[in-house]
Amino acid sequence: MTHIRRLFFIPLAATLLAVSASSAQAVGTTAIDKVRTKTSLTAEDTTVIDNFLADAVREIVNAPDFASIAKVRSDVLTMSRSQHIPYVQQFIEAARRHITAGMSQALTFPADRGNIIRMNLLILVATLEDIRLLDLPLKTLGDRSPLVRYWSARCFANDSVIKILSAGTANARLAQSAAEEMTKHVNLADAATLRLMAEYGGRVPGPAAQNLLTKVADARIAQYGSWKVDAELIDAAILKYLAVRLAVATTPQAKSELAMTFGQLYAHVFQRYLKGKAVIGQAAADRLSAVLVEVEDKALKILLGQPQTTIRRAIETQSDSELLQEYTRLFGADAQGGVLTQKFNIQYTRQGQPARQSPYP
Repeated sequence: MTHIRRLFFIPLAATLLAVSASSAQAVGTTAIDKVRTKTSLTAEDTTVIDNFLADAVREIVNAPDFASIAKVRSDVLTMSRSQHIPYVQQFIEAARRHITAGMSQALTFPADRGNIIRMNLLILVATLEDIRLLDLPLKTLGDRSPLVRYWSARCFANDSVIKILSAGTANARLAQSAAEEMTKHVNLADAATLRLMAEYGGRVPGPAAQNLLTKVADARIAQYGSWKVDAELIDAAILKYLAVRLAVATTPQAKSELAMTFGQLYAHVFQRYLKGKAVIGQAAADRLSAVLVEVEDKALKILLGQPQTTIRRAIETQSDSELLQEYTRLFGADAQGGVLTQKFNIQYTRQGQPARQSPYP
């Protein structure tokens, strides 16, 4: 392979959103559009807000197609925006009340239909990006439906929410609760949901979020170890978040755990690429090579203090021998550590096996 292909992973749930809204009928917005310009609200105004959101949720619950749902979400997002705090507060309170009712109503439908309804209501929550609504997805992070689990995690793993939860201590309890709840359900998560969990665990401060990130990485390590891994591109993000956490870790325990987890996961990516190319197929090999190169560029530079292109060059020239040499330099061989082991004093451990200075095969 003479170049590195840029590859993208698109979760199934995202494909469900790729629909045209051109034929949808809008929820009436004329009355509420007038209300959202007001600096103070009357009882009649709050009724207008409540009716709008009741109609919007009813439309989502009963919509015959995704086009009409997309149009409703767009209208709700537009009407949620105002410079006036009383309006926004009333809007979010009404949204929370009616979305909660819609989630409950969805459970009365046959499972497949109900899951789609709940997914679309969670997409609405994710679209609104307001932490006052996050108690709703917090309850469904461990849901039986993969689509519901994905969008529950998506409600937390978006840039605006993460910035709010990471700012100061006002929302620390919610941030911690979300991390702890996600951690409980790591083993249920598919690759797309693990990617969201890793983003949350990698960007939100605090030990609970860090623990979530390492548990996500542990799940991927187990999948590599059993040769049942897929969607390898998510590991570039997981490894970059681990590297960023490791670079700023302040306690010996945190440094040790993060360094060992980073080393074992990155080593597994190397191992699968070097040992498995003959059986995993070209597409998987391309994904692995993309991870190796991106982590070299974005994470090793952070951890080792200088940029390098050794891995990129070895892959572009198809030199497995050079790649193996770099693996040995980074991780060591025959239980003797490499430069990562030496810099971070890594001790690799695994239940039922002796500790070692180089990653497990």
